[in-house]
Amino acid sequence: MPGFDYKFLEKPKRRLLCPLCGKPMREPVQVSTCGHRFCDTCLQEFLSEGVFKCPEDQLPLDYAKIYPDPELEVQVLGLPIRCIHSEEGCRWSGPLRHLQGHLNTCSFNVVPCPNRCPAKLSRRDLPAHLQHDCPKRRLKCEFCGCDFSGEAFESHEGVCPQESVYCENKCGARMMRRLLAQHATSECPKRTQPCTYCTKEFVFDTIQSHQYQCPRLPVPCPNQCGVGTMAREDLPGHLKDSCSTALVLCPFKDSGCKHRCPKLAMARHVEESVKPHLAMMCALVSRQRQELQELRRELEELSVGSDGVLIWKIGSYGRRLQEAKAKPNLECFSPAFYTHKYGYKLQVSAFLNGNGSDRRKFSHQYSTLKIQTTKRATSHATDHITYYFHLPEVLKFQNVRGERRLWGGGKGRLVLSWLISKPDPRFSVTDSPWSESGITLNWTSSEGQRTILNHQIPPSPLQPCLGRGPVSQVPSRG
Repeated sequence: MPGFDYKFLEKPKRRLLCPLCGKPMREPVQVSTCGHRFCDTCLQEFLSEGVFKCPEDQLPLDYAKIYPDPELEVQVLGLPIRCIHSEEGCRWSGPLRHLQGHLNTCSFNVVPCPNRCPAKLSRRDLPAHLQHDCPKRRLKCEFCGCDFSGEAFESHEGVCPQESVYCENKCGARMMRRLLAQHATSECPKRTQPCTYCTKEFVFDTIQSHQYQCPRLPVPCPNQCGVGTMAREDLPGHLKDSCSTALVLCPFKDSGCKHRCPKLAMARHVEESVKPHLAMMCALVSRQRQELQELRRELEELSVGSDGVLIWKIGSYGRRLQEAKAKPNLECFSPAFYTHKYGYKLQVSAFLNGNGSDRRKFSHQYSTLKIQTTKRATSHATDHITYYFHLPEVLKFQNVRGERRLWGGGKGRLVLSWLISKPDPRFSVTDSPWSESGITLNWTSSEGQRTILNHQIPPSPLQPCLGRGPVSQVPSRG
């Protein structure tokens, strides 16, 4: 081996260094002929090449004149050095001769495993290796007491038959592993077990309650028809379709027949009860007709307006106008409406071709609208309208184009009947003057378009007016 390659605390003197390797000499030898010193290993390698001359002065060498130099070796071994594991954290320092003794106890020195496993590790990591990692360590199972090597113990751990474990079904039982299989198959209340009648699996402690409700559980016919047992889920179909002794309701049960008898006797009952069944059907039709009439009446009442506002759209105006020209005094009636929920019931009628002596006398078309009142149910309130009914204050017309036609302006004109007595060629004459039972109004239109009447009537004095939208004032009666 060449010279020592350690970390010296002081730089070695030159005379202690080998001329061949440049390091402090290991096992130094001296050539007696010239006095030069070399490492024994370095000089042997040099001479093995066939050159028998001194490396320093090239003088011939003789093996017999090469001797060890113990004095120089003592000086080299006395040089102070650091531990070879100083970079890893070892802080030892001392003479070179004490290095081997220190390495025998140095915790950073790498040593082989004493169990002769392939691992090599530092002395400080050796205890953990011997206890946990060494495959050749010896371990004793705490449950069965058997001794195993590290490799065998890893395989034994988790399968030891003497180890105490909990049931895998989480029933709470704890036992040795060797008894777990028997417990899981025959003792555990949480084990799964297939139903005897269906293919589903259930927990053991619920299987009995399931069997009482299992759709495939064999049950006998409750009517004792002699068929035998059948699956519970097939029983309703059997009772409905094939059971000969099952009690069934009469086919005319919806008409009121409450007779029940076995299925085989039902045909005889139907044959013998034709007249009662027919009477029940007639009574049912009569009741349904009355109910239908009542529903229609309620629907009509719901469709009648009760807010004092009538919006009447006269559809097919051209056709109706031609009919009015062909048939004198033909009226067009609006839907009924109430001035209020508890007010008067009114209806509007329109003469699309005019009415009275001036019918068809002008180039314009005249329409007379008559507001009629209907008496309430009480017969003692005959004069009620005379005392409390007031003239309408809001009358508005609108054609299909959305143009408003208020009285006294535009092409359409609204005329109050009591103004007709004044000599004015703009107004037509009607032979239906205003009376206490109605108000006759005249409206002129030159376009023959469909019209919409928005008419608001004041309610009775006990109720507020519920009219909506902008209003146009009409002169009151003088």
